[in-house]
Amino acid sequence: MSNIHFQNALQKCKEEKYQEAIILFEKSIHLSPNHAQSWYNKGMVYLQLENYPKAIADFDKAFSFENTNANILSQRGVAKHLNKNHKEALDDFDAAQNLEPQNPYRYSSRAYVKAIVGDTYGAMEDYKKALVLDEKDAVAWNNLGLLEEKLGYKMEAKQKFDTADNIADKGKTFEKPPIDQIIKEYEIKQKEIETSLAMQKNPNPSFEKGIKGYWQVIKKVFTDKETYQEFWKFTKNLGRK
Repeated sequence: MSNIHFQNALQKCKEEKYQEAIILFEKSIHLSPNHAQSWYNKGMVYLQLENYPKAIADFDKAFSFENTNANILSQRGVAKHLNKNHKEALDDFDAAQNLEPQNPYRYSSRAYVKAIVGDTYGAMEDYKKALVLDEKDAVAWNNLGLLEEKLGYKMEAKQKFDTADNIADKGKTFEKPPIDQIIKEYEIKQKEIETSLAMQKNPNPSFEKGIKGYWQVIKKVFTDKETYQEFWKFTKNLGRK
């Protein structure tokens, strides 16, 4: 059962006063230790603050009280991915998909992780499953095309890109997209940035900003679907040859 501290904490989150929100969530938990949503939302705050171990710990507690909540598993998977625990992240996305087998986003999310760990064919199969459930998901069409292009299937990839662009141009509002190939592009850029930093005695702050930018993109894509249209404009041609 929620309480006034929980409601106030949610308001602080909206105001982006995250440290105050954490204190209020902790007060809420003190009053209602089994309140899963207090644990879950505190985990979301730590995710925003890039404290991934604490986010994972809070998602663990939330899931212990709501062990059929696929969203908790999904966000814990995001935190584990950002903490570079890709295999554990994949386990969470597997479990989320098992809980919601008719939710196309569960397959798309798992596809994104599979692509990260090099399971290209597994990722393609999951994107295809997602598109059976939601044939109007432009991001799934786009990412499937990126994977096909990677494997040398140029004509098939172009068909996927054309389908994605046609859907996007109609202005459909999409669910939170997975971005497997885009992430790979960012990871390459991240390594380049880290190498540049290591070679400089006085690193340019813009390089550090670039590193943080990668993680911010991933978090926003997975947690804020209102950013979709802006994100699509930025990424729809990124990675395509």
